[in-house]
Formats: sequence, structure tokens, C-alpha cells
Amino acid sequence: MAPNKKDATDSVSGIIGTRGSGQDSGEAPLASGRGRGRMVNYTLCVTPGSAKVPTQIRLAARWTVPPETLFGIFTHPKNARIYRDTKAVTDWRVLSAGPPGLKVVSIEKLEEVEVLGVKRSLSTLLKVTEDCRDADRPSVVFTMERSEAHKRFEGGWTWDAVRDPATGAVIGCEGLLLQDVLPKGVPRLVQKMPGFKHVLRCTSGRAARRMIEDTNVAVAALVTLRAERGLSLAQALDTLCSGGQYPGAAVGSHQIAGSSSVSASESDEENVV
Repeated sequence: MAPNKKDATDSVSGIIGTRGSGQDSGEAPLASGRGRGRMVNYTLCVTPGSAKVPTQIRLAARWTVPPETLFGIFTHPKNARIYRDTKAVTDWRVLSAGPPGLKVVSIEKLEEVEVLGVKRSLSTLLKVTEDCRDADRPSVVFTMERSEAHKRFEGGWTWDAVRDPATGAVIGCEGLLLQDVLPKGVPRLVQKMPGFKHVLRCTSGRAARRMIEDTNVAVAALVTLRAERGLSLAQALDTLCSGGQYPGAAVGSHQIAGSSSVSASESDEENVV
């Protein structure tokens, strides 16, 4: 039976929690708590760069699931199915492992990149350090080895557990992404165009927004899978990334949290000041 779109959307609304923490980059947020009737769980700030200076992304988000859930999503070898802008993971291998909870992997992804309205599928090879030695604060740090799309692409996620002050139980987590992005192959004529920095900022903001929206849908699907089928987190992640049908699979990420059907480009323009 096909997934129920309304049920999946309601599921996301209950799981992503409240909006993320505020920004400290000095830039007005590209997206925050509200936008055309939406309530989202993140604050996104993008400091514009240029053809030579990286664009800086700061994304803070909050979920009502433990940190291990987000760590599991971002480190699963087959997570390409979750993200619209990742076409495929073409290579994944472990470079080193140990001590327990620490692993370094090599990941090559084929990504769909859109610059100035032109979409291209380009590969990027990343070296990723996955660290879950502290269950209350797992992290992922990535550096670029080579890329057809970027001159620079590096950063990392950290997820901090949120505990109930009365019981001490983990009731959620707060995530923080810090990332630098520098595009490759931008023609000199385009670099000199008025508003080029604005285009870079919107492009980076759109990619970050789509990533966090897709993550929210995946979180909701994992919670539903575990509740309805009694799966462990590892089993639910394998189901989610295997290509089989799962709750919320047919739900476009723009529909989360009762959002209106606003295109990503409209949303970018609306929030940039």
C-alpha cells in the first residue's frame, strides 16, 4: 500500500521539534523559524563568498530524537537515496578504524549541482571522520580530496544531546553544521556580473535547505519504522536506505511541517536581505 502523504507530513511535524538556535555569523538568516506559514526546525545563515573566497554555511537544527539517529543517517554507506541532490554513492571504503567509535572513510558521491540555472552531475571525493565515542556528542568531519564541482568543500556536523532536566533522559538533540564551499569552473565573465555573490549565497542556501528538509523526512520515517515494526535503529536505517518502500517515501520534502508549496528559489529570494 502506498504511503499516506498526510500521515507522513504529520509525522515529520511531531518529530523535528522546535526551531533551531539563533545565528552568530553576522548575516541575516536565509531561513529561520517561519516562512509563508511554515514552521521549521532550523536556522540557516550563509556568509557570501566569491569565486576565490569560500561561502560559509552555518546551520543549526533541533530534533526530538537522540543524536545517534542523525549520526546514523549521515554515516550510512547507502544514504544517497535520502537526498535529492546526491545521485549516487559511487565508492565507499574504510580507510582506518579504531579506537571503538572512531572511523575514517572515503566517500565518492555523484551530485546534482545547479549554478545559474544549469544542472550538472559531478563527482566529489571526500575523506570523512566519523566519531561516536561520546554518545551525547557524535560528530562527522569531512574534507575534500578532489571534486569536479568544488575548489573547496569542507566542514562538519556535531549533534549534542538534549536531556530532560527532571529525569536526565535524552529527549532530543541539537545539531550544528559549519561548512565552507568554493565552486569550481565559474567563467570570469559570470564572476564579474552584478549580484554574483548573491547568486552564490542563494545557491548554497538552497542546497543546505534541501539537505535539512530531506533529513527531516528521513528522521520521521525512521521513527515510524521503529515504532510500527519494532526495528532497531540499524535495521530501520538499512530499510530506509535499501530502496524498499518506507513511511514518507512519497512525500516531497517541501511538504514537511505543513509547509506551503513554495519553490526553493522563491523561498531563497524571500529570506535573503
